[in-house]
Amino acid sequence: MSSKDSKKGNRKDNKKQSDKRIDKKPNGRDYIAIIKELLIGLLVANGMAALSGLIGVYISLTLSVVVLILSCIPIAILSGVYSIRLITLFIFTAMLGISVSYLAVEHNVLASGKIIEGIPVNMAPQHQDAVAFVFTDATVRSEYMGEIMYTDDEDGSISYIFTYAVPLVSPDWTEDKPVPAWAVFVETVRYTSDRTSPPSLLFNTDFKVAVATEEDDSYDAIEDACEKHGLISNENARVLRLAYSIEDEIYKVVSMLKGLVIGFNVVWIIIFWIMAWRINVDDYATKESDSQTSQKFDT
Repeated sequence: MSSKDSKKGNRKDNKKQSDKRIDKKPNGRDYIAIIKELLIGLLVANGMAALSGLIGVYISLTLSVVVLILSCIPIAILSGVYSIRLITLFIFTAMLGISVSYLAVEHNVLASGKIIEGIPVNMAPQHQDAVAFVFTDATVRSEYMGEIMYTDDEDGSISYIFTYAVPLVSPDWTEDKPVPAWAVFVETVRYTSDRTSPPSLLFNTDFKVAVATEEDDSYDAIEDACEKHGLISNENARVLRLAYSIEDEIYKVVSMLKGLVIGFNVVWIIIFWIMAWRINVDDYATKESDSQTSQKFDT
């Protein structure tokens, strides 16, 4: 066979191989490997979230956050892979872990904390370690309400956060007496016109239990009430939110925890498959480009 015929034969073979590569469908990675990586990611994220929750409950919430963040560093180094999927997994793990830790601590406080029952509201400042109260005489005085408003635009859209505070006092309380406890409520709305009017409707006057809370802007709202109505707040006044029962509050926390875990896992699965699909598309585009380049050289 001549050299010329040999070259023609090679060109035909190369063209056939190129055609095969062009006809190949976007396959990319093995689906078993994709599912395996997905399951490992879910195991790591949920495992770290559970661990941080336990640390938060039995040791410290701050320590749980520190451990959660620091644990991502050695995992990244050992894996040796700095892909967008890995970065997304670490962000997902941190967000889930911190949220689970916070809710786990709140659940533990409500479930095992000190509940004071059968006392007058004037004695509330004497029980700084109590997580909830069942008062014998507490009344809501919404006519002495204070409020503070802040805006939040972290997610790109502005939200308005209103924090309201009203005195929680005995029936014979007068304005010249210190307020022993405050009931607070936080309302978040998209537009200021959406806020509840009047805000006093937000406070449940048929409450059965008052639960300790640490809303960020509570003291600003309390200060506004004192300045606006000339009130005096007890230096150890308790800041509380009104509820029907401790069991109801625990149920709310558990529901939030379940919804959070399920929601985060669903989001991770969706994001993972989108990224895997994009990798397949990119791999196919690269192969097609290589095939076209090979055809040009063959011709």
